[in-house]
Amino acid sequence: MEGKVCVVTGASKGVGKGVAKVLASKGLFVVLLARGEDALKELLKEIEDAGGKGMYFPCSISDREGIKAMAKEVIEKVGVPDYVVNNAGAWSFEDFSQNDYESWDWMIDVNIRGHLNVISGFLPAMKEQKKGHIINVTSDSERVPFPGLSVYTGTKFFMDGFMKSLRLELRGTNVRITNMLPGFIWTDGLERTLKNEVQRAAMEKFGFGDPDEYIKNKELMLQPEDLGIHVWNVINSNSNYYVHDIMLRDMLQEQAA
Repeated sequence: MEGKVCVVTGASKGVGKGVAKVLASKGLFVVLLARGEDALKELLKEIEDAGGKGMYFPCSISDREGIKAMAKEVIEKVGVPDYVVNNAGAWSFEDFSQNDYESWDWMIDVNIRGHLNVISGFLPAMKEQKKGHIINVTSDSERVPFPGLSVYTGTKFFMDGFMKSLRLELRGTNVRITNMLPGFIWTDGLERTLKNEVQRAAMEKFGFGDPDEYIKNKELMLQPEDLGIHVWNVINSNSNYYVHDIMLRDMLQEQAA
């Protein structure tokens, strides 16, 4: 993998940070994307101190023109990425009938428009060089709808349908797509959600149980590095098969099922 280039979105924290650190430790050159420049700078230093290589771009994936400019610069500086990990995501527990339009727009902008922007930024060049691999970190909500997450689930169902169609368009190009469908992942973002009064009330209303139990049993959840290991396994797999989807369920969900 030495010299291979991987773009990771949402890399400043949580899953993106965990994925980037794992891939950098395996010898990949990681391109870190997120809105927070200070956090990206700190992560790149951590990666370089550990012997890894990379670069970073502060940008929002929902900014289409910004993503176009970023993709152009990445390709000019380090070449067409071998891998793109579309990780950045947004979620909110809520009752749809409360008409929280701002929340809807936020999830659609990040989970749909943002992912499409990133893919479109690199896909033409991948097709031209006849290789590349796009890994989308979506959610088990892509398969299992949950009450209180209707808009969020809708964005994940969109990604499932879009990717199934896009795979058909990409036949013969040697460009691959893999969707990773994790359950609850212990991140600072989830911790903030579990401690937010409005989000806690929505979780309890729709049967997710006591949020404090999640905090107490966080070791039973997926960890960011777990996703990094599975991304590594996917991109390092043999060329004679194609990994379409991987579902990863945390033990809390499995025990409650």
